Amino acid sequence: MAADSTEEMRGLISESPPMPSSGDGGRNRHFFKPGEEDMETMGSALLQLGFYSFLIFTVPLGVFFLAKQICLDWEMTDIYATILPPIVAVFTVNIIIISYVISAFRAERK
Repeated sequence: MAADSTEEMRGLISESPPMPSSGDGGRNRHFFKPGEEDMETMGSALLQLGFYSFLIFTVPLGVFFLAKQICLDWEMTDIYATILPPIVAVFTVNIIIISYVISAFRAERK
């Protein structure tokens, strides 16, 4: 009896429903098996991740110390010299994250 149910399960698994047409000229796109022209290489994805990781580490630090120096050069009060540089650094991090998301969406469209 166990052998019969195993054979039935194998039959059910091997019968897969037809893939619906995606309207791209009869070429089916599947999430796990993209075409060669659609697939991003692993090297380019790692380069992009490394580039944005480098940016997110170095640029906010540089902007923080630059803003701190500008605040001190312009002789702003201590409260502004303390609060303004971290705020500018946080905005810089947000800009880098937004640019990474935009570049990921652009790469996905290709």
